[in-house]
Amino acid sequence: MKKCLPVTALVLALAAGALILLNVRLDRTKTPINQRAEHAWGDAAAADSLTLHTVLTYGDKLFWDTDYRVAAGEESTRFTFRPQGLRVQEGGVTLADDTWYITQLCRTERGSFVTEDLLNDDTDRTRNVHVKTAFACYALYLTPSGGEETTVISTTDRTQFVAFDKIRIPIGDEDRLEEHVFQRGKDDYGFQYHFLRQETRSRAFSLGGQGHVLVTLGFAADAPVRADWAPEGFGLWDVPVKRKGSDYTGGWSNGRPDVSGTRLAYPLDIEKQRVTALERAADGSVLLVTAEDDQFVLRVLDGETYALRQELVLGRAEKNAWVTQYQEVTDYGEVWIRQEEDFTLVTLNDRELLVLQKEAGNWRIVLRSPLMELRYRYDEQDGMRWEWKEAGAPDESGGAYTGYACSVREYGILGGLAAVFRDGKLALAFRTQYSDAVLLEIYEDGGMRYGAEMGNDLNGSWISDRYQMSYPWTGSAIQLTWGE
Repeated sequence: MKKCLPVTALVLALAAGALILLNVRLDRTKTPINQRAEHAWGDAAAADSLTLHTVLTYGDKLFWDTDYRVAAGEESTRFTFRPQGLRVQEGGVTLADDTWYITQLCRTERGSFVTEDLLNDDTDRTRNVHVKTAFACYALYLTPSGGEETTVISTTDRTQFVAFDKIRIPIGDEDRLEEHVFQRGKDDYGFQYHFLRQETRSRAFSLGGQGHVLVTLGFAADAPVRADWAPEGFGLWDVPVKRKGSDYTGGWSNGRPDVSGTRLAYPLDIEKQRVTALERAADGSVLLVTAEDDQFVLRVLDGETYALRQELVLGRAEKNAWVTQYQEVTDYGEVWIRQEEDFTLVTLNDRELLVLQKEAGNWRIVLRSPLMELRYRYDEQDGMRWEWKEAGAPDESGGAYTGYACSVREYGILGGLAAVFRDGKLALAFRTQYSDAVLLEIYEDGGMRYGAEMGNDLNGSWISDRYQMSYPWTGSAIQLTWGE
């Protein structure tokens, strides 16, 4: 027994030494992480009293929570170790309550263009389909799947699709699509498709509510739309949603739409007004944006009665022409709306940034600015060059920039966008898709006042498996706060 004591003591000493060494190595990763502004443009004084809060994680177990005071260039970091990692709700991101999409799919009773010979073949098959040889118009369905390009279909269960017949879109003479069919199991198939040529292109919009959903279509700028496509009228349709008994079958976990009760809640001119955005404001109002007479027009509708409360011209509606392998097409510029607690952020044509606020019961534009991007290009003499440019602007020689552009419109949706507005200044921070960097931008009416990519020492060579270092996609990994 006594002989065992020295051995035990030696083991304990070695263990203690290992813990101390591990703690020392871990301590080197603690504060500070040396947060800093890189590729900065403008005056950092525009960020006076602004604090950027970020959370970096390594392998979802090591966490660095950092507050960075932008104008002063000062930081404070809290390091934590969470052996259990992040707890993410099983099932990932779910559709918002009562949100159903019209999906523009031309379907047979099996739910696809596929024929018996394709369904009974065990091997994957791809074919080119001339749409008009089989169908006279595009059938529209309400579906809980969101109309994704990849949809699992079943030869025995079609309860997840609900026919919507308020508008019938004719098929163009030269409309063609490519369809790939694959078998998942007995009587269970999947298909992927994309249009090679389509005369009338459209986009589905939906907006959930309590026991109902608003749905509509936004047509492309070059779509040859006619009023007789919707003989009962076109616009925003209100569809009731049932929530009892067997309504929870076929994927309708939040209730099933009752198309028999569909009504035209707000009429639009199908030939002159093209829907480009549909959102709900913080006060419950419906925000409807249309392209008409070369302008983007915002209509604010009552959230319950859908009565028109206000019309506001947002700006010019640009038309973008481009060529695919099979046809020339023309689309309106994108309109993106993000609702914050006390203001609304809007981008137009991927080039212009707006802030809207409600004052005395009406919405008004309180900030308008060209949208800026951080872009890079490779120069044989200077190497990699990072520059802030107005979105869509060419370089000095008239050519295009190479590489990718980091912009709030392109990456803000995916990158955990943080936005604050105070005293006429808008601050934005968001993660870019291709790196762990956070872009910070500060705008005032008329232009951007400061922009920078926020770097730190955690991307150093001491991390061999760099891919495990990231900003968590869950929670609020990026936040902004204006101080007093």
